[in-house]
Amino acid sequence: MIKKICLFIASALLLLTSCSSDDNQTPEEGNTITNGFLFNNEKHATSFVTKTLFDNHYQLTFTSDDFLIDGYNGSVNFVGILFQSANGEIIPGTYTFLSDTDQNYDASKNFFDAESGIDLKITNGEADLSSGYFENITSGTITIEKENNTYTITYSLVFTEGTFEGNYSGAIRNSEEIITPSEASIVGKWQLVSQFEEGSTNITECELMDTIEFKENGDVEYIYHYLSTVVNQSGEVVSSTCSDIENVLEKWVIENNEITFTDDMGTYTVTVLELNETTLTLEFEDTGITDTYTYKRLESDQDLITGKWNVVHINDLPYNDCELLSTLDIKSNGIYEDQTYGGTVGSCSPDALDSGSWSLNGKTFNQVLNGTTFTNTILELSETTLRLKFEHDNGDGTSLTEIWMYTK
Repeated sequence: MIKKICLFIASALLLLTSCSSDDNQTPEEGNTITNGFLFNNEKHATSFVTKTLFDNHYQLTFTSDDFLIDGYNGSVNFVGILFQSANGEIIPGTYTFLSDTDQNYDASKNFFDAESGIDLKITNGEADLSSGYFENITSGTITIEKENNTYTITYSLVFTEGTFEGNYSGAIRNSEEIITPSEASIVGKWQLVSQFEEGSTNITECELMDTIEFKENGDVEYIYHYLSTVVNQSGEVVSSTCSDIENVLEKWVIENNEITFTDDMGTYTVTVLELNETTLTLEFEDTGITDTYTYKRLESDQDLITGKWNVVHINDLPYNDCELLSTLDIKSNGIYEDQTYGGTVGSCSPDALDSGSWSLNGKTFNQVLNGTTFTNTILELSETTLRLKFEHDNGDGTSLTEIWMYTK
């Protein structure tokens, strides 16, 4: 049988997360708990689940704080369960405890070992296994369900010291992908790819366009998208686009695995569940409800803006105007081609193709055509959406402002 003490070595494989015993108790009524476990009628929250992959097996560890911090000091409450797997895939199903030395052991039906701990002391990343560490499991059951990227898990594990009854619903992170969050690693723009909000994994196409950008100067910018519909006099929907935008500006600081946001209303804190070169998962808890949001890292603005964009909305034009057939092709060699359309509905025709050079300067998109520079302000830029604001001085004391929205 594989010994599990290796989990407490201060290395990349160390996956247990922790919290002090004073913070583990939850105020829920009755003998139940959500995202945690009961042991000797005491409740212990376990908001994190981490998978650590070994040669031919993996371990799921349920904990309540991010233990993957160098030189961690504190007390740990946790449950860890080991499964055999050739590729480390978590396969939904119900598993019962049976030692892998038993001739009836079946990896598709059994987990082969488990461990647990209450107030396990850790000093500078080293665990004291002389007290609070339990490894003599006698029986147990765990059920795993999965919908999209959200797992729902319930378990009952009987050790000689007592029974651990628990559950979890949310994302599962991989220990080999986790890095200690820092300001440098999180700076950049991230786009929402999935969420577990108010008990549901439902997400709209508009929400999948939402972004969050952490800036080096301590600013953070959220861009939220909402469905905008146009109806005719009969009440029929003529068109619908994700063109209603809300920009939210806040301040941010990060310490260990927690990010504190500050706005005019006050401060709030989210927990970083996962952070690597491509993925960011944040957890927000309020009044007993836990929501998780997973983002993917976007490329640089220079890379994002390159490509052919199709006009989907212009602020001062109806949704059926000929100009909505226009395209903007921004090429990686510094050349752009702007194909606009004119005419009337039903007889639209292309205008002469404009071709010139382009450059970026922060949030400014510059176009040079026949020696004249046109300056546009970038209101939004992601893999799928570009919004540009153009202001033109009419020369008579008035000006024209247009906002063009494109998609790829």
